[in-house]
Amino acid sequence: MIPISICYLRAIASAALLWVVAWAALEAHGETNATAVTGSPYVLSLPIARERVLQNHPGITVAELRAVAARAATTVARSAYFPTVSLNGTAVGTGDANTRIAAGGLNNPLIYDRAAVGLSFTQVLTDFGRTSHLTASAREDEKSSREQVLATRAQLLLEVDGAYFQVLRGLALRRVAIQRSDARKLVLEYISNLASNQLRSQLDVSFARVAVEESRLLLDQAETEIQSAQTTLASLTGIKSPESIQVEEVTTALDMAEEVGGMVVVALAHRPEVALAQAEQRSARERQKAETALDYPTLNAFGSGGASLIHDDHLESRFAAAGVNISLPLFNGGYTSGRQRQAKALADAAEAKVRDVEESVMREVRLSWLAAHHACEQIRLTEALVQNADASLALAKARYEQGLSSFLDLNQAELTETSAQVARANAQYEYLMQRDRLEFETGNLK
Repeated sequence: MIPISICYLRAIASAALLWVVAWAALEAHGETNATAVTGSPYVLSLPIARERVLQNHPGITVAELRAVAARAATTVARSAYFPTVSLNGTAVGTGDANTRIAAGGLNNPLIYDRAAVGLSFTQVLTDFGRTSHLTASAREDEKSSREQVLATRAQLLLEVDGAYFQVLRGLALRRVAIQRSDARKLVLEYISNLASNQLRSQLDVSFARVAVEESRLLLDQAETEIQSAQTTLASLTGIKSPESIQVEEVTTALDMAEEVGGMVVVALAHRPEVALAQAEQRSARERQKAETALDYPTLNAFGSGGASLIHDDHLESRFAAAGVNISLPLFNGGYTSGRQRQAKALADAAEAKVRDVEESVMREVRLSWLAAHHACEQIRLTEALVQNADASLALAKARYEQGLSSFLDLNQAELTETSAQVARANAQYEYLMQRDRLEFETGNLK
């Protein structure tokens, strides 16, 4: 009895230990889930945001699956080069001698009891280029689908970069709003003390309160922009809690290129939309040639062979036959001519689309370059504006404290300084967005 009791005790101890370990694991898992639910900070850098959008966004999956389908369509078109081989098994039982004669249509004069197996094949010897043109068209469609994947990637990167920069701009505006709000609260407190000592009028206190409320309004606008940009960024990157996103600052390098002509050439060579339109145009022309080949004859070779396991005495136990057939279309009610007119119209439309896409790309590159160049100049101008506004505000404060000016002058100086700070923040991140847009338009955003 003693050994059995010891075994039971060991089993109970092992079970208790396993229960404790499992409970600890569940507690840890619950804490992890609780942290996820409460929205713990998710620090997101720009490279990580780009990586996440390329991994998680369904648009990439859709484009890649369409590329796979286009690759399969090329295999389907190319299959006409190869023979079609099938394995056949036939078993026939006849009734009586009258089986050869039946009502309706033409009747096979030789129907015998039999059970046979065999192979049959069909090979297109020539269709005067129709298969080759269809295969070439499918290959161009495959190229266009690959370019569509690149275009989708670039578009998503542009969107996630824009959302990222908008979050940064909102944070910069919030810093300006908080700084201005704190400064105006101090001014309000200072003026209220003066008014309580009969050194300033209550009108100045009212103006100071209005200035504080204006700073709160600016803060609310900044918070709204941050939340909106965080929502867009979370949707693109697959993060469940937008409010948990914390972005890292990016550097601003003012290195605008002076020439836009070279960028236009680069864009025409690298934009996936241009390559996509060109591939679609080549595909449409190849399909037009394939439809033209419908007027030509088709030459096929076919054959069949096998063995009759059960057969009539009049039949041999093995059979084999081969032949060649040429088919020349004569009349099909306008089906061929209609397809040819349709293919030509689509090819002409695809050619016009290439010109339209190229013109659009050249226009967008020039406009993006102008916008980026303007944003770069705005950064330099707003830096000087902020310096002058700071100096004016310091002078207005000194004059107001000495009683040499009214509160309206001080308030105007504060508004000017706040506007300058906001303009500098907008210019900085507008430049980043416009530079990113220029990279997209030239086909370098990958």
